[in-house]
Amino acid sequence: MEDSYWLKQEHDSKTWEEVNLFQNPLSLFITEVSLSGTNTHFSVNTDIKKNIHTPELTTLGASAKGWIRHEDGLHLHKVGKYEIPAHQILQALQFFHIPYEISTEEEIDCYVSEERKQWLKDFGDVIVHSKLITSEDISMVTFEEFSLFCSFYGLNPYEEAQNIDRTFYLQMQIADYILNNNDRHEQN
Repeated sequence: MEDSYWLKQEHDSKTWEEVNLFQNPLSLFITEVSLSGTNTHFSVNTDIKKNIHTPELTTLGASAKGWIRHEDGLHLHKVGKYEIPAHQILQALQFFHIPYEISTEEEIDCYVSEERKQWLKDFGDVIVHSKLITSEDISMVTFEEFSLFCSFYGLNPYEEAQNIDRTFYLQMQIADYILNNNDRHEQN
């Protein structure tokens, strides 16, 4: 989850604690559509509608994905085939990275139909998940945002990234080369 900004009308009595997605229920419907691709007709009355949240609007990327709350917090489940081998390689190299695991049947059963699971299997895809890396206190800054910040101060963003953490920056370059990562762009 990326953005923890929240705007409300001046006289609105709702609080952050009542609406934030870090602690409040996620929509089963939204997760089902975003993770499985199922196009379901959904209609609700106003009382229910006010409790529906759409966390996938806070997540960038093109892969099918959805947030699911586990006992230890939110996990992003997504369709992918490269996350597990990438995790294993980066773990062996002792490079810092976001660890992924294959999602269990119990975790995804109410979101993904048997037909969709078979379709994924036929294409060599699986559903994997990683624990949420952001929080109400820690956000993610894209390289695009970092570059914009640097441009305001006349700084070279590549040099500044190395100044912040040279080892991590170089490990990221090495990992992209080893993994043949063609998805490194200013938002990723």
